[in-house]
Amino acid sequence: MSSRTIPPLLEPYTRLPPSTSLTLLTSVLSASTNWLVLRYLYAALASAGQQQDEASAESDVAVVLVSFLRDGEFWREGARRMGLDLRRLAVQGRFAFVDGLTELFAPPASQSPSASPSYPIRPARGPGAVPPRGPLGVQAPGGAPISAASAPTAASIPQTTVLDSPKLESVGESIKVQIRRLRTATQGQAQTQTQSPASVGSGLNGPRSAASSARAPPAAAPFGAAPAGGGAGSGRPSVSGSQQERKVLLIVDQPDVLLATTGVNATDMVNWVFGLREQVHSTTITLAADAPLVQSPTTPLEQAHASFLLSLAHQARLTVSLRLLDTGTAKDVSGVMQFTRGADELDDKTEDEHLEDKELLYFIAADGAAKVFERGT
Repeated sequence: MSSRTIPPLLEPYTRLPPSTSLTLLTSVLSASTNWLVLRYLYAALASAGQQQDEASAESDVAVVLVSFLRDGEFWREGARRMGLDLRRLAVQGRFAFVDGLTELFAPPASQSPSASPSYPIRPARGPGAVPPRGPLGVQAPGGAPISAASAPTAASIPQTTVLDSPKLESVGESIKVQIRRLRTATQGQAQTQTQSPASVGSGLNGPRSAASSARAPPAAAPFGAAPAGGGAGSGRPSVSGSQQERKVLLIVDQPDVLLATTGVNATDMVNWVFGLREQVHSTTITLAADAPLVQSPTTPLEQAHASFLLSLAHQARLTVSLRLLDTGTAKDVSGVMQFTRGADELDDKTEDEHLEDKELLYFIAADGAAKVFERGT
């Protein structure tokens, strides 16, 4: 039976993971991890919303989603089909989106052809005529009116960062700004946290951010240790003793885009991921694992990708690999998903006893509903 939320066989693998853990999701062409990422989002945010009245730290969870191949509207629509309202969750300080697709390689605004008109636009004149102004006191160039469709509204999804530089330092700092904000946000106060004003947009596809203007991150704590409290120069507001810091889950969708487009090496990418993992409770990363990229790599890009993928696989608590059927396509089967526990988890008999190495089949319907089942059923 198909499910719009989490199929029963998949539920044990989407529970809140242990602190400092890494979950790796790999995909190939025609076997995307999009639907699986949405299930991880649902597992973290829906359960937190249902238990938000309980005084349990386990239920106080927020998610930062970073996507380099899909825009915010894609994730908003997919979550809506599952019953998740990302607008409401963002206002509550439980969700933030970092857009790495829309303007990552866009030219600076000063170089954009549309930044300055080729001819002057003059406002209308006459008795009582007032030059139109844009929303929030921002006037359009030359006094031209700004359409209501382009104006930020209260209904638009808040807490969105639009990356405008592919440099690892810039991308990492923009992500950390959102992590620090969600970590200490309280319901209804998500938009008043200490942060760089330029780093937050007005919707899932909001205006670009200048990561260089964000606050400097706090000194990194030892991996696995709780971050130090706020204070002068800490980059985030102080937290009172009665207010517990929220657990933040980080989901990074296809960061291998940076590897393929910027020429950065695999070692720098691994260190970049490690720096982000220090800031959050746990991390989930999706990567491509097509045969040309991982089997007998020959080109520098293939070698770098294989090195990056294998490095993360060795660190992962759990690896979920999606692929097509070995025998070809089928009308009632979309692909195969294989669950593999990490070496450290195999040695730990007390942690994650509900996880086991397993291979399942899955089917994704046209409406996004998912069915996960064992072979022969």
